[in-house]
Amino acid sequence: MKFKAIVCVLIGSIFLIANAQSIENKSITYKNSRGSILNLESLNNETITGSFLTAVATPQCPKAVGMKRPITGFVVKNAITISVSYPECGSVLTLIGNIDEQNGTIETTALLAQQTDQIYKKGNSAQIITHDTFKRI
Repeated sequence: MKFKAIVCVLIGSIFLIANAQSIENKSITYKNSRGSILNLESLNNETITGSFLTAVATPQCPKAVGMKRPITGFVVKNAITISVSYPECGSVLTLIGNIDEQNGTIETTALLAQQTDQIYKKGNSAQIITHDTFKRI
């Protein structure tokens, strides 16, 4: 009886360790309606990294198209936030939204803040807000 209990505990432990490693090393790729690619990798309970490859850009920085950039972000339950820096363009992109695991989608609102030395003259033209859906591919 003790032997069976020990075997069950060992098998359960191996399953839990293997399962935890697969969650931590999980890589999921999403694509939005504009063709941008978001790759998410889970590091721990809430922090995520990965990459973002944009298919669109502003007239101020057309070279951002196709530029694969690292991301940093957080996930709490199904709420997600991701930041992408474009130092060559003087801009930062932030995506916030919710993950729908069942449908394999992330509904996002994005805010692009562009560098400008005339923020008061340009007003909100230095900031762009969009909405999009990323679908798991």
